[in-house]
Amino acid sequence: MIIKLWQNQPDSQWQNLHRGDMYAATIPFLENWLSPAREAIAQTLGVSHPPDYPDSAHPDFFNKIQKARDLIKKDRRIYTGVAHLLEGLNLRPQDFYFDAVRLRAIAPGLEHIPDASMAFTWHRDMWYANPHCQINLWIPVFDVAKEASMGILPDNWQKYVPNNSELFDYERWCEQGGFQSLGTHPKLFPSVTEPLDFNSLIRPALPAGQLLAFSPAHLHCTLPNRTSQIRYTLEVRLVHLDDLQNHVTQNVSDDNSTGSTLYDFFHCQTFSRIPHQLITSYLRATR
Repeated sequence: MIIKLWQNQPDSQWQNLHRGDMYAATIPFLENWLSPAREAIAQTLGVSHPPDYPDSAHPDFFNKIQKARDLIKKDRRIYTGVAHLLEGLNLRPQDFYFDAVRLRAIAPGLEHIPDASMAFTWHRDMWYANPHCQINLWIPVFDVAKEASMGILPDNWQKYVPNNSELFDYERWCEQGGFQSLGTHPKLFPSVTEPLDFNSLIRPALPAGQLLAFSPAHLHCTLPNRTSQIRYTLEVRLVHLDDLQNHVTQNVSDDNSTGSTLYDFFHCQTFSRIPHQLITSYLRATR
């Protein structure tokens, strides 16, 4: 499967994302939007460009990354900028809700650190109680080389994959610290339970200033970083109001997680939550 270029046909391309297409898009506003993330990285790690990685086994590495994440979470420019990102894709921000913007920092060798190793598992986001109509935006803070990128297995699109998602409960996950926490409670990271075929593996290489849009129904994974620099990316998870109202799903038959992240989504302009009755209606129809 080839990653396509986002054209000026947002409605049809949005529907195609739900059919498994993946798109790379160049948005001039991205450079502006990335500034707070770069500032947070510079403030906490003391660098303003992609650095050679520090010792990821050192406790300060996790603490500094967590501080950078906290700075990003508190920066209003990041959250008000999501609407401008959508406008750059010729989408209407008033039609969208989004989850918390997350910073990922993948250093070479991180997969060997016990506290981080479970993040290197093949999964669909649905197995983490993400909505089936969600679309992901994967955004490099600095250029990402193929050898540092994540992996996607498009041949597994809508193909049943044995997994342990039945053990995942989102409420319990949040009680244990939630996403990207440094809590002391061991958490279940749902993942595949049988060997995979890697013939269709894609590792997208993207420069800063581009983003990758794809369905979280794609089987994907954080892969080991084989470069000498930390890979920094931001992630935005979106749902469209019409998709919620029309009960759009990805026909994923292997999701057995419980709970839903939909209760955590914000409107792209008003920052209000999704009405509970809409969430309830959507979950009843799709789970």
